[in-house]
This record gives sequence, structure tokens and C-alpha cells, in this order.
Amino acid sequence: MSATMAAPEQDLKTTRVSDETLRVLLSLPRQERLRIGTILLDSLDSPPIDPAEYRQAVKDELEWRIRELESGKIKCHTIDEAMALLNDDSDEALS
Repeated sequence: MSATMAAPEQDLKTTRVSDETLRVLLSLPRQERLRIGTILLDSLDSPPIDPAEYRQAVKDELEWRIRELESGKIKCHTIDEAMALLNDDSDEALS
């Protein structure tokens, strides 16, 4: 979930879910969270309404991820490192 949350210092140019919105959503009863989750998952299979808006959102996401990599906030792994992390069940690997 943290991948979808904006860092506090991130500019507001890209669309992100605020911490307050997440707090409200996560405080909803289980059935309502399930309904929202289902709607969100189903929306991933829908074609974008506005292809230009979709392309811009993808561009914004890529730019944000590049800035995160360049600033050192997130770390890049080789495919071998990623697979080792995925196959490691230890608490250390998950932190």
C-alpha cells in the first residue's frame, strides 16, 4: 500500500491518495472495504476513459519513481536479488 501513498514532500502534480483518505477508507467496516477493493480491482481491467489522461498518469508515475530512485528513497534490485528477496521468508528480508 505504501507504493500508492504520496510522500509528504512530493508535489501535488500527480494524483495520489492522501493519508487522511486512506485512514478513512481503512476505518470502514470490512464489507465496505471489500466492496471498494472489488471496485478498484475491477477498474484495472477497464480501458481508460481518456487515453491522453492515462498516458499522462503513466508518465507522472514513471517520473515519480525515477525521482525516488535518484534520491535514494527506494532501492533498485537486479532480477536475481529480487527473486532472492521474494523467496526469503525471514523477517529481515521483508523489512
